[in-house]
Order: sequence, then C-alpha cells, then structure tokens
Amino acid sequence: MIPASLGAGFAAGMLLHLVLLILVAARPSPRRLDRVFFFLFAALFAWHTGNLLQLSIASFHGAHRLVLLRFARMLAFSGLAALPALLVDVHAEYARLARRRALWLFYLPLALGGWGIWNAARAAAIPTGPWTAGFIVYFAAALTVAGLINLRLARRAVGHLRAFHGTLAIVFWALALACVYAFLVAPAAPALQAAQSLLMLSSIIPSALVGYWMFRFNFLEAAAQRTVGLAALGLLGLLAYALVIERLARRLEQAGFVPSAVTEAVLVFFLVVLVEPVWRRIRRWMAERVSMELLRLEAINAELQARALAASPEEVRALAQQRISEFLGFPVVVGLQGQLQPGAGRELKFREVGTLRVLEANTAEALARARLLAERLRIEHELAEREKMAALGEMTAFIAHRLKNPLSAINTLVQLISERSPEAVEACRVIRGEVRRLSSAVSDLLRFTRPDEPEWHRPSACAPVAQTEVSATEALEEAVRLFAADAAGKQVALEWRAESDLRLPVRRDWLHDILTSLLGNALDAAPAGSRVLVSCQRDTASNDSQIILAVEDAGPGVSPEHLEKIFDPFFTLKPGGTGLGLALARRRARQAGGDIRCISPAREGRGARFEVKFRRAAAADFADSAD
Repeated sequence: MIPASLGAGFAAGMLLHLVLLILVAARPSPRRLDRVFFFLFAALFAWHTGNLLQLSIASFHGAHRLVLLRFARMLAFSGLAALPALLVDVHAEYARLARRRALWLFYLPLALGGWGIWNAARAAAIPTGPWTAGFIVYFAAALTVAGLINLRLARRAVGHLRAFHGTLAIVFWALALACVYAFLVAPAAPALQAAQSLLMLSSIIPSALVGYWMFRFNFLEAAAQRTVGLAALGLLGLLAYALVIERLARRLEQAGFVPSAVTEAVLVFFLVVLVEPVWRRIRRWMAERVSMELLRLEAINAELQARALAASPEEVRALAQQRISEFLGFPVVVGLQGQLQPGAGRELKFREVGTLRVLEANTAEALARARLLAERLRIEHELAEREKMAALGEMTAFIAHRLKNPLSAINTLVQLISERSPEAVEACRVIRGEVRRLSSAVSDLLRFTRPDEPEWHRPSACAPVAQTEVSATEALEEAVRLFAADAAGKQVALEWRAESDLRLPVRRDWLHDILTSLLGNALDAAPAGSRVLVSCQRDTASNDSQIILAVEDAGPGVSPEHLEKIFDPFFTLKPGGTGLGLALARRRARQAGGDIRCISPAREGRGARFEVKFRRAAAADFADSAD
C-alpha cells in the first residue's frame, strides 16, 4: 500500500504535470516533439493522479471501494508502463539523433503492458517477482539512455543549456542506480522501504527542472504560453489552498478547538483580505517597471529613427547594435534586415523575448527608412548627374563639331609643310602631336558624356544593363598589343596573365574603355625599366562569385588624400591631362554591375594597383547587345 504521508507529494506532482501539460497543449502549431512531450507529461500526470486517488479511496468504505481502487491503480500503472518508452523517445526527438529509429525498441515491452497493468491493479501492494524485476531493469535502461543523450547535449551546448542537460544526466543516472538498488539488490531491507516510497515521487525532480527552464529561459520556446501556465498555476494554487482549508478545519474540529465552519470562514476571509493589497502592490510595481522599460524602448526607437534620416543603413545598424546591447546588458548582433540575434552562448529569459521582438521591429523599420532615403538620394544624385551630363554632352558635341574640321585642316596643312620644308619638320611634328592630343581630349569628352543605356534595358534595379561575355584572354592580349609600342618606347615591360576559360560579364566596348584608361595611366606613371602588369582572375575571397581585373604599376603611386578624388571627372594629377580617363573607367565598371578601386602603395611602398570587380552571373543573366 502507499503511505499516507506521500499524499502531499503526489498532489504536488499532479499539479506540476498538469501545468506542464497545459503549457505544451497551448502551442498553436505543435511539432512531433511537442506531442511526445505531451504524452510524457500525461503519463506522469496519470501516475501521480492514480496514486493520489488511492490515498483518497483508502478511507472510503463504500460498496464500490475495490472497483475504485483498481481503477486508481490501473491509472497509475498505465502511466508508469508508458513512461520508459516515452522518456527515451522525447530525448531522441529533441536531440535529433540520426539513428533514433533504433530507440523505438523501447516501445516493444508495451505489448505486454495490458496484462502487467491488470495484474498490478489487482495486487494489494507493489507487485514483486520476475516481471517486476524486468520492468525495473527496463526502466533503469531508459533512464541510463536518457542520461547519455543529455550528456551528449551538454557537451555541445553552452551557458544555461549546458548546465541544464548536465544536471538532467546526473539526475537520471542517480535515479537509475537508486531504482536498481532499492528494488532489486536489497528490496527487503527495512531502511529501504522509505527509499522505495520516495522513489515513487522521483519524477518530480526532472519535471521541476524542465518547468523551471521553460519559465526562466524559454526552454522549448514556451514563452508564448507562459501566461497560460501562470493562469493554470494560479488556479491550481487556489484549489490547493481550498484543500488545505478543508483539511485544517477538519483537524481543528476533531481536536475540539473550533467548529470547521469558523475555521473555513476565517481562512477564506484572511485570503481575501491579504490578496487584494498584495495584488495592488504587485500591479503598481509591474506598471512602474513596464513604464520605465517602455520609455527606454521609445528613446532607443526615436534615436534610431532620427539617425535613419541622416545616416547610411550600415551606420544605423551599428548604432542599433550598440544601443540594444547596452539596453539588454548582453551583446546582440543586428542582421541586414534588422534581425536581432543574441551573442553566442546567451539564452533569452521570458521577459527578454518580448523586448527583443519589439526592438527587432523598431530596428527593421529604421533600416527600411534609411534604405529608402539612401535610394532616394541615389536617384536624385543620378538625375542631377544625368542633367549635368546632358548639358555637358550638348556643349561637348557643339565644341567637337566646331573643332573637328579645323583640326583636320591644321593636321593636313602641317603635313604638307613638313613635306615641302625639311627645316620645319621638327616644328611640324610638335604641332601634329598637339593636334592629336587635342583631338584625343575631345574624343574622351565625347565618350564620357555619351548617355547610358535606357532604364528599360535593365532586368532589375540592381542588375547591370544588357551585356555579353568577353574572353579575358582575348581582351587582355588585344589591350597589351595596342599599348606595346608605347611601352617599348618608355622601356617599360608590359605583361599580362589571365586564368584560362575565364569570361568577363561586360560589353566589349566598355571593357576597351576600361583597359585603355587604366593602361594609359599606368604607362604614364611607370618609370623606365619597371613593369606594368595586367591580370584577370577569380576572387577566391568571395567563393568565385566575382572576377577581379587588375592593372598594377611601379610608379610613385597615389597619395591617400587623392584616392577618392582621382575618379571624379576633370580631376587630374598629370600636366595636360583631361581628368576623364578614370572617371570613364569607373562609369563603365558600374554600368557593367561592378566597381573600381585604387590600392596605393601597391607593392614595397610604391606603385598603384587599380582593381575592377565584376559580378559573375549565370548565362541567363546576359543578353547580347545590339551594339
């Protein structure tokens, strides 16, 4: 029989597992793990409820006492019989074991469960014999496997979860050893009779740990159901208080102190009088705390929204990461779209989950606003640039038209003069050189002011205009052949290398503009006896998703204060330069969906390296250009 002193323990176990059942059942979209947890808590609830019913029926002397006792025992032993298999199943499902199907072997003994439960229900005490010994071994094996799985989880986890799984492993192994020793090694020892009774309540320990982690650290993502659990816990607390009132009133009446009605009235009145002021103070304290936290949240949101009006999205992200980490007291990583991820090893408490969701929404809104404003500024800048280039194009076309014929006439006359007057050959050579330089400047200006492809040629807002693929080997070989004579005249070694079968996602005429601009600058800067290297290769740092076209020289390089200015139109460091070569190269690179940058010094404190990055795309992304 069950000692009556265990009644309070079984009542506590029943209430605890009922609350856990409600928490798991309240999930809006349960997974298989939730369903297995539900059946596990249901089995434990049946075990404690059945034993509590036995205690209540023990003092009942009605005609159906034996039937009720058998029902209570069947309820208790039904839960106990299903407990080992469910315990192993829930751990295998939670750990996502690759071979968890093999653990279904623990369900096989349930085939004999009905016969064993019926015999146990008919017995007057805890059954003994081979079947009981077999079940103890079966139960101890399930506890051992659950402990091993928790040990594996503890080794992989960090922070609170590491302590949680490590504690569960120790508890399961201790319970397995205690069950084997108390029920198999020395079951008849008088000192172990009390231990056997206490082991019947041992499920409260791991269940209490799970409940604590669910409420404190959002274990099993139970934060959304915490209100449901608190309401159920409060209701069960009231029921327990009513049971205490009834028991205490009966004891006092039997002892001859006061009638039970008086005791019940006093305790109910005490509860009403005590609860109201305590609840009022709790509400006031909670309201003040919530109000202070909301004010801090509003301050962070206001700062982020204000920053979004005057800063880039990356700056807004950095500010959000700093302010949110300071507010929560632990590091938080802000994603590109405003997602908030706690630092490694940090497990969120219940109140932190809701706060993090509010901050995540505010951050996402601020980042969206910053991106919209950045896009608006980009479009406005592009429109202004187009208007400026349109006006410049008209002026350039007018100038080129007015200069083309005079320059051609001057070049022809100078050629005739040099043929007829040998003494004027040197002067004519200088004049023809200046004419070519002037004609080249006009050509650069015309190419730079040529309008872009229209917007409707773009497949998306972020994709480059329609383009084809160009063989890197052919493009570099052609460019080096074009500048070979100039390089030889300056005694500069012009070298090139490109990965085989590498194709650049850019139009051929745009690539020609880029290479001629970069090679011309490199040859102008390179001293005699040095080397200019042109290379094209995949960017291994980006997992081959980009291609780098680079031109490197050994000249004096570019000073840090000029690194950003050299790509501006009409900015030049060369005497007599137009300042349009690098501006044109950057424009063509961006039209092709890439970008250009300058690294200086490039090697051994000297030189400059210009890198153009192109985005590698699938064949479907490219369309042959009509040009």
